[in-house]
Amino acid sequence: LSEAADVYFTAVQKIGEQALQSSTSQILGEILIQMSETQMHLNRNLEIVAETFHVDLLQHMEKNTKLDVQFINDSRQRFEKEYRHRVASIDKSMMDLQKMESRRDKNVWELKENIIHLRNELQVFASESQQAAELEEKRRYRFLAEKHQLLSNTLLQFYNKARIVILNKAPLWKEELEASHNPVQNVLNSPPSQRHPSGRLTPTHLENQCKFMKSFGLSYVTGSASPGLSHSNSFGEQAAQRAEAGSKEGNSSHLLKVQAVVPHVTGSNKTLLPFGIGDVVTVLLPEAQNGWLYGKLEGTSIGFPLRSSRSVDNLVGQSTASAPDNYWQKSSRPQSPVSSPSSVGAGTLPNSISNSAIPSMGT
Repeated sequence: LSEAADVYFTAVQKIGEQALQSSTSQILGEILIQMSETQMHLNRNLEIVAETFHVDLLQHMEKNTKLDVQFINDSRQRFEKEYRHRVASIDKSMMDLQKMESRRDKNVWELKENIIHLRNELQVFASESQQAAELEEKRRYRFLAEKHQLLSNTLLQFYNKARIVILNKAPLWKEELEASHNPVQNVLNSPPSQRHPSGRLTPTHLENQCKFMKSFGLSYVTGSASPGLSHSNSFGEQAAQRAEAGSKEGNSSHLLKVQAVVPHVTGSNKTLLPFGIGDVVTVLLPEAQNGWLYGKLEGTSIGFPLRSSRSVDNLVGQSTASAPDNYWQKSSRPQSPVSSPSSVGAGTLPNSISNSAIPSMGT
């Protein structure tokens, strides 16, 4: 059973290592690895208990059984020999008594007293031998009971330690699994100063956000992405209208604003947003669609699609969970945004965003 458990959890650990290579399942991979390592550690401790049981009880019992068999055989032979000797002595005295009675010997009464004494000694010998045999039997039962009582204490200590380990780790695993259902939304809704509790598998939001914005060539200025903006399926005029409508409804103060630390020159694609060093870009929609973000330069009213330089799954937290459910039904490659009549000059960054959102960041 122990070997089968070790093989199983070793396989689970390998599956977790494979999940680490996925940009959307790294947190699940770490959870699987930690679970398998914990179970294998507990399994090794249980193996120690089983080994102790084997050495201290089974091997000891096997050795004692061989000694006891020899001891019992020797004891029985000694008892039978002594018993036959005493019985023979009594029988001889009885024959002598009959002869003396036939001759009317004056020592008849003395011989009769001797026979009575021999019979009493025989009864005492048989009684003492019976008590010795019962004590030996009790000693063997006591040995077995005491060894199993020690085994029970060892198992109790093991289960108490295992319980403490599981109680410490299980809530963290549960928290990470729950967070993996919607990792991007968790990042957006978290305050900027929030850090993960001690023992969390994922890094802090601040570390993820800084890494993410550096990939844009941008730095944070103020505000955070509005958590109330809904998910959109395209980035054309419909996205622009919804973004502007959200701003008019009073969400503009909550939009994420970032400042460029490197220039983003205009290319041949006129549907993308160009910016220079120091320009402030407002992200109008917090969630990417088909690999695109929608934003505008500060001081202008025209919005453009943006692209990141790396996968958001690698930036928003390599230990977070998978992308939204509808991600896998879409093409793995980003699609070009729908051009709108209001779109002007553009520039691109390499690669694409994988159906995710920019993390929120306080000032």
